Amino acid sequence: MGEETHLRRDELAALGVHLPVLPTICPVALPGSGWPSRLERLGVDVISTGNEFDTPASWREAAMLVPHRPVLARAADVAGALALMSAGCRIVTGAIDVDRTDGLYRYGPEERAITFDVPDDSVAIARHVLARARAGEASALWVAAGPGFSDLNETTLEEALRALTDGAVQARMWLAKEQFDRD
Repeated sequence: MGEETHLRRDELAALGVHLPVLPTICPVALPGSGWPSRLERLGVDVISTGNEFDTPASWREAAMLVPHRPVLARAADVAGALALMSAGCRIVTGAIDVDRTDGLYRYGPEERAITFDVPDDSVAIARHVLARARAGEASALWVAAGPGFSDLNETTLEEALRALTDGAVQARMWLAKEQFDRD
C-alpha cells in the first residue's frame, strides 16, 4: 500500500463490476441524505450512500435504490468492510488496513484518481481530465470528488457533482473522437 496504482479493471470485472473509461466516483461523506438516487440522477458512475460510514443495511438500501450502478461503501474498519462484503458490497473505501481481499475491491488513497477538491465548470474539468488521460492510460484513471466536496452546501454540491460528471463525459467523448479519427 502507499504506492499509486491504477484502476484494476480485471479485479472489478471478476466481481461483476463494469465501468466506463474515466469512471466518476464520490468516495467522500456528503451532507444531508438521499444521495444514492441523487448521485444516479447526476450521472455519477459509482454511487455511494453519502454516509460517513456504512453498515450492511445502509449499503443494501442504496443498492436497491440504484440497482443498475455499482455502490461504494465507506467502512470504518476491517470488520466493517468484511461485513459489507458479506452483504454483497464489492467496492469499499475508508481507513481500513486491508490490501487485497478476494471478493472486495478497495478504493484507497493510492488509486490513480483525478481528484477535484473544489467545484469547477465542466469544460475546465474536461480539459484537466483530458490532459491527465493523454499523459497516461485513460482506462486506468478515476475521476473523483475530493474531500472539499464534503464541506459544500447541498445545492452547490449538486452543481459541483453535475460539473464533475459532465466534464468526465465530455472527456470520454473527446477521447472517443480522437480514437475514431485515428482509425
